[in-house]
Amino acid sequence: MLKKVLLVCVLSSISFTGNLLAGSEYHPNDSAENIAEKHHHSGKKHRKYRKLMEKLDLTQEQRESFKAIKERNKKQIIANRSSMKTLKKKIKRLLKAEVIDEPAVREFSAQMAELKTDNMILHAREKKEMLTLLTNEQKEKLEQMKQRRQEKRQQRRNARRDKN
Repeated sequence: MLKKVLLVCVLSSISFTGNLLAGSEYHPNDSAENIAEKHHHSGKKHRKYRKLMEKLDLTQEQRESFKAIKERNKKQIIANRSSMKTLKKKIKRLLKAEVIDEPAVREFSAQMAELKTDNMILHAREKKEMLTLLTNEQKEKLEQMKQRRQEKRQQRRNARRDKN
């Protein structure tokens, strides 16, 4: 249950800020273009982000501020995700061993949780800072968009539940 809550928090932060997902093939010094080329979902995320910016009718100054906010923490987020991927591999290896080294699994899991928490906090700060740049009208429009998304999501859930 906790994993699901963490996942939902991380994904919701990512969906607003449009940050790129990263893996071990990413290096903190990579440019945004290199990262976009490496990640096969980046185009979709960028389209969603651009669409959001267009729907909110952001000024050029707001767009530049959003970009600066995202860039500020990108290297740390990418490094954290790369470390999490490495830790996940170590945990899997330990769990497949004939004798499970519980203290090591707990230690790696704790490190991974700390990195996830760090990224969640970075995303939350970014989101909060971006929200302060929006006008009241843009905030209202964003809230309406969120409501519509939640209604659609609920309709899909109800449809799936009714199928079963």
